[in-house]
Amino acid sequence: SEMSVPLDSRADNIVTNQPLLNSDVVELYDYNIPVGSVGMGETIKIRADASPPAASAGVKLVGGAVDIVLGSAKTEFNRSVTFAFTVNMEAVRSKLAGKNSTAVKIAYYNGAQWVVVPNSELVDNKIRFTVSHLTKFAVVIAEPPTDSSKILVYPNPFDQSNTGHVNAGITFDGLTAHAKVSIYDVSGSLVKNLSPSAGSSAVSWDVKNEDNIEVGIGLYIFVVTDSAGTTTTGKIAVNRQ
Repeated sequence: SEMSVPLDSRADNIVTNQPLLNSDVVELYDYNIPVGSVGMGETIKIRADASPPAASAGVKLVGGAVDIVLGSAKTEFNRSVTFAFTVNMEAVRSKLAGKNSTAVKIAYYNGAQWVVVPNSELVDNKIRFTVSHLTKFAVVIAEPPTDSSKILVYPNPFDQSNTGHVNAGITFDGLTAHAKVSIYDVSGSLVKNLSPSAGSSAVSWDVKNEDNIEVGIGLYIFVVTDSAGTTTTGKIAVNRQ
């Protein structure tokens, strides 16, 4: 079944402990959609998806997915929003297979594969995450891939005037265990070093340098180095609309 709830564009929309029917993993959901995130007359629709797309490299699905959409069919919020799922821990433990609970994450489906949300975190039996877009979301066990052939970097270009982009940062996904991400400006000066947490295949860059200062608009080079010393390079554009 589908829950359809009207949203107030002039106030914070906060919902807690709402049951998600017909779901084998997510039992309750919360959300915090801040004022200004949506337009007038918008609704949010949330339903369990018992037959989600197949798992992708780097993630193991724990049961079904949760499909979250806006009534207007828009997929992007004006600001970042926070969701929390209360999960069936028995189902989660059966998939962990001895891994640490830090491997339990939320992933979203980008139309081609599942992508881990790096800021998602399991505390007790609730997993919380912040995003600026809507799609299918699922509880997953993060399993870092064994090679760096499918690294994703998003959003790219990054818009400093987009509040959702700024709050979420730039995500590097598809990282192998013990990988390191180094970001340089076009002159070759180091801007930032990043590493995913243990058991994770993704890490977020807050688009600030090592001194915690927001970087300027322009082109940046990233170098991903895996544990064997193999490197993968690419470019990131930071702009302001």
